[in-house]
Amino acid sequence: MISLLIANLLGLLKLRIYAYLFQGASSDLGIFLASDRIPNFVFNVLAIGALSTSFIPVFSQNIAQGRKDRAFALASTLFNLSFVIFAFAAILFFVFSRHILGLFSWGGDLTGGETELLNLSSRILFLAQLFFLFSAFSSGILQSFGYFTAVAASPVVFNLAVIIFTILLAPRFGILGASWATVIGALCHFLVQVPTLVSAGFLYKPVINLKDKLLAEIGRLFIPRTFSLVVDQLAALLLTSFSLSLSASSVVIFSFAQRLELIPVALFGSALAQASFAPLSKSAEGSGPEFVSIFKKTFYYLSFLILPSSVFLMVLRIPLVRIFFGSRGFDWPATLLTAHTLSLFAIGIFFQAQSGLLARSFFALKNTRVPLISSLVSLILGSVLAYVSLHFWHWNVWGLALAASFIDLVDFTILYLLLAKRFPEIISANFIKPVFLMAAAALTSGLVSFVLVRQLDFRFSFFDTRHFINLISLTMVSLLFGGSTYLLISYKLGINEGKKVIRWISRLKNFGPAFLSGIFQE
Repeated sequence: MISLLIANLLGLLKLRIYAYLFQGASSDLGIFLASDRIPNFVFNVLAIGALSTSFIPVFSQNIAQGRKDRAFALASTLFNLSFVIFAFAAILFFVFSRHILGLFSWGGDLTGGETELLNLSSRILFLAQLFFLFSAFSSGILQSFGYFTAVAASPVVFNLAVIIFTILLAPRFGILGASWATVIGALCHFLVQVPTLVSAGFLYKPVINLKDKLLAEIGRLFIPRTFSLVVDQLAALLLTSFSLSLSASSVVIFSFAQRLELIPVALFGSALAQASFAPLSKSAEGSGPEFVSIFKKTFYYLSFLILPSSVFLMVLRIPLVRIFFGSRGFDWPATLLTAHTLSLFAIGIFFQAQSGLLARSFFALKNTRVPLISSLVSLILGSVLAYVSLHFWHWNVWGLALAASFIDLVDFTILYLLLAKRFPEIISANFIKPVFLMAAAALTSGLVSFVLVRQLDFRFSFFDTRHFINLISLTMVSLLFGGSTYLLISYKLGINEGKKVIRWISRLKNFGPAFLSGIFQE
């Protein structure tokens, strides 16, 4: 969790440096951010889909059964096969990149120079995804052996490398310096895992054994999940394409706001949903009540963390954008537009985070069809809203953030109602009531933060937010008081998660092994 937080903070620092070096919400920076979408799409579909639901479980099972040689042979076969497919996709892109990017940037009034920059940067970033492919397989193998330190360090090293080499290369190569810095960062992402991979005893073999029965088992798991992943990645691709149709600088606004919105989703949503997958899968084979109990606990903890996060992002949107992105070139209109876009992204945070849990619940039940249909329906409806908001209502880039939140809302609604059809307990009044109480506590604490920010900013010169240190101080004070209010209200309303946090805080004076063991026994 700590390494994930550090990596996310470094990711924000990286964007701030981009804004500083490349004149804020400039067209060059927008082109660079957009150029990563198609290479990233190919990588996510190929590597993430194969690893998350197919390779790691099968590889881990063989390692646990003492069949290390067979596991290594399988890993080599799947890696080599993925490399061949990726190389084929990269060659196709290199040959037809102008036509593919022409479709990607449809409706956009790009100049000849911008089109050429988009094409060149996309080609460079395909090389970065190749190193990420290596790293993804390495991470899967290391996790199967229980080596997590190198895996956790990889994104931290990646962001540090990108920051350092962007600063070094940008003066000479301009925005393409950031593209090459990303390639170097991706290489570092992989290399930091190599020593641990060697010590784990992994033996790579340059073979592709298509007759391996385990490969067929992986394919059976991989294909249904990949369809869902394709739909999810298409949503990101389409929204970036829509923002590029407005202007290249709109991509900067959209990407920066989305990056801030994704931090609580990554820290809380993805982490809790991933942690719950194994217990949910195990309980799905047994009794229904045990499955519901695990789902309920995860759903509540996620709600308890995500709801105040979304409210605070709305309330503190301008200070947060100024802290993380405010630099030379990122002017006041860009700050306001990014803040407004962030507030509309924040509406969908709860639904986005819970959709991850709901999708994994269906995967645990060995049902990949429902998440696929849900993703497809939400994508179609969200794309229609995005198109209408731009071309009929003439909204700005914030309309795309609203469309993204709408996609999350539709996806959550479909998944929740269909899961409730099998487990009616999760739609009962008793189940829903605590979530509404958490929402009430979050909104009240958000109001406290809003009033506090306004009063301190206008009444006390110490919090004159024209100065960066004062801005940070004001934001931290507001978060401290707002967070404390949230905890106290949760405690008074009888929310179990709030009571547990208060009890943990009250025991901090006894911090030590007994304190930590007490937390995990709750």
